[in-house]
This record gives sequence, C-alpha cells and structure tokens, in this order.
Amino acid sequence: MEAVRASEARLELPPGAELVRMITDSERGGGRQFVALVKNEHGCYILKHYGRKRSLHRMLLRQFGSLVLVGKSSILPRARRRVEEETLALWRAEGFDVPGPPPFPVEVIHPDRELAMDFIPGIPLSRLLGQRRVDRAGRTELLTRAAVLIGTRHERAILKMEPRLLFERPTLAHLLVSEDRLVQFDLEIVYTKRKLTPLLVKRELASFLVSVFRSGKADFAEDLAAFCHAYPDRQRMQAVADELATGGGISVSRWVRPFLRLGRGGRLGKRRREIAEELGRVWS
Repeated sequence: MEAVRASEARLELPPGAELVRMITDSERGGGRQFVALVKNEHGCYILKHYGRKRSLHRMLLRQFGSLVLVGKSSILPRARRRVEEETLALWRAEGFDVPGPPPFPVEVIHPDRELAMDFIPGIPLSRLLGQRRVDRAGRTELLTRAAVLIGTRHERAILKMEPRLLFERPTLAHLLVSEDRLVQFDLEIVYTKRKLTPLLVKRELASFLVSVFRSGKADFAEDLAAFCHAYPDRQRMQAVADELATGGGISVSRWVRPFLRLGRGGRLGKRRREIAEELGRVWS
C-alpha cells in the first residue's frame, strides 16, 4: 500500500484534475507507464501515459526486432502514443467500437507521451468468463457477439489489406463488456506490412482461440463451440485448426519462423493441440 501511495503522489495531473484510481501502473527499465481514471470539473476520463517498458539496452534490441524482423511499429513511448491515437481513429472510421476522446475539454501535462480517452465503464470479457460471472446462456451470447465482431473486422482487414485493423496482442482481455457494447482497446503497437495481413488474420484468430481456452477451462467445450459456430469464415477457422493440430501457431515472417517453432512444445503446444482436437469435435 505504501508503494501505491508513493506512486500516486508522484502522479502529474493538470490543474483542476484529480486521481480517482490507478488502473495499471508499472515502472521498469527506468521508465513508467500507467493508465489512470481521472476526474475534472466536467467528469471522468482515462489518462494513459506511455513510458519505457525496458532498460535502454533491451529496448533498442526489441526496437530492431519490432521494426525489422516482424514489421511492427516503433515501441518508443512517443511513437506508441501517436500510433494508438491514429489507430483508434482508423477503427472508429471503419465502424468498430473503440474508446474515443473525452466528450469535454481535457488538458494533459505531457501531450507527446499522454493520451486522454473517454471513460467507458465495463469489465474485460476474459474476466467475465474466467470468474464465471455469467451463466451458460450469457457466455454463449457474449462469445457469439465477440466472434461476429472479430470475424467482421478480419474481413475488413483482408478487403483493405490493412494490418492496422488487427491486434498486436489478441486476447479477450482487450474486449470490454459495457452493457450492450463490446469495446475493443489497447492498440498502441500495430503491424505495418500490408502483405502480411492474411497471415496476421489467422494469427489473431489462433490467439483468440487460446484466449477462449484460458478464460474458462471448465466451460471450454461449450465456449469454443459458441465462438466457432458464430465466426463467419469456417474455411479460415479450419486452416487455423490445422495449424494448431501440429502444436504450432501462425508464423508471420520467414525470418522469425525458426524462433517461433522453438516455443511450440511443452504446455503451450499441448494447449494448442487440445484446442484443435476440440475444434474437430465441434464440427463432427
């Protein structure tokens, strides 16, 4: 508690603003990144501060890998802030529900490293499922909505060959359930090589299947069936199932493929094979 209070005491907020609560806060590699719920005279909003997540040496190594090997955008704080703002605007323009700017005037102390967003109260889908806060009918309804939403976005990404319409870290934790809304968030790093879009779509789908598994192992068979039957492209789902059946995932570049294969054994490889086997039962 003392560490939390000390961290909050060092929080820089604009005049007239006050902290409601910290959502996330981390200090690594000599940098700090946080997401906070803040309030001013008009109401509450989200303040996201982009910081260095690793030591300078490790950051430079990862920056090389991000830009050169796998074709992602920069991991530098200012670049992540700019990319997230631009990507949120792109997703909104394509009709997807993502956080927008606050609907009232907001100031920030560090405009090059901070982004203010509308506060959307809700619970991540992974938490709702993992903590079993909804019954079977509720789980099926939520996973059906998620599968349709994800599949629609996949079709749009492939149609436009737009990798920025895909998550860099696909997980049900980045889908926020807010009453009748399913809001997607966390878009600070994106893929930039358009030719990779079809592969990245399959990669994202594979990662979401793993996330479904992690979010409710006791309900996995029914959860997976709900997700798979609602996903619009069965042929793509089958292609991903074939990849998972070998214990692997979806590679995104021939340069990094050997390194990805190194991680295909052990618990992760077993989990993916279990998902592929369950997919086979869903369609049998």
